[in-house]
Amino acid sequence: MKLKEGETRCPECKGKGQIPFVTENGMIRFYKACEKCKGHGKLDWVEMVVGKRSWIIEPGTYTQIKYPGVEQSIKEIRESLKKNLGRYLTFS
Repeated sequence: MKLKEGETRCPECKGKGQIPFVTENGMIRFYKACEKCKGHGKLDWVEMVVGKRSWIIEPGTYTQIKYPGVEQSIKEIRESLKKNLGRYLTFS
């Protein structure tokens, strides 16, 4: 895997993007996507701190992936800023 500048291998899956599910007797049953990197195997410094943003998948649909909308992202950013910097800034 080639890493771009600023990227690091995921410490949870060691860059593989998946983690084996092992039974009590040591047999690998299946692999699941890494929770930290969401299966990518690499993270940038921001993702190392806050985690990789997950996709929203409609129940029962495996081909359609919906990303969070711009409005939702802006709302989350504003709420975070109000929470962390509210005493210094005013929002309109």
